[in-house]
Amino acid sequence: MDAIYTTLGRIRANSPCKEGFKKMIKYLGSDYGDDTPLTFRQVYESNGYEDTLWWLRTVEEKYHPLLRHFAVDCAERVLCRLNDPRSVATLEVARRYADGEATEEELRKARTDAADAEETAWAKARASRAVREYAAVRDVARETAWEATWAASYVVEARDVARARDAEEKWQMDRLFQYCRLGRRPAV
Repeated sequence: MDAIYTTLGRIRANSPCKEGFKKMIKYLGSDYGDDTPLTFRQVYESNGYEDTLWWLRTVEEKYHPLLRHFAVDCAERVLCRLNDPRSVATLEVARRYADGEATEEELRKARTDAADAEETAWAKARASRAVREYAAVRDVARETAWEATWAASYVVEARDVARARDAEEKWQMDRLFQYCRLGRRPAV
């Protein structure tokens, strides 16, 4: 059994979209208990990428630091495309915060700096792809991992955008399943 999981009860308590929740119930069967562990691999197999990321918010609070590490892992994959040192600093602060080594104030400042970097990207690039790169970094400084992870998946640099996006999604889900299975940060 995975160390990090959710339950139907936790998902229901977070007001999921009705369509996605119905899809999950159909996949699991109507007799699946509200408190029965539900792995994120099951969620992904049933409902796909976006529900898997969205439902990360339903894990026990003690795992939130690990999910922040997961978001940083995903955002770091686009870091080479970012030219603003504030983005690198934001990810460093987010990792330290997840480890209890940075304060809420440092995280708030990093979030503001990342938002400023995103605004600069808007002014320079005027292209949604460039802004998504910075958005992925900014979102790491938020409380949930799914926004950063989702944003990072849309940063691709390839001729076949759909194939590149699919490859990024696969990498992210494989990484997430490692976190969930181990209940700790996997080795790099």
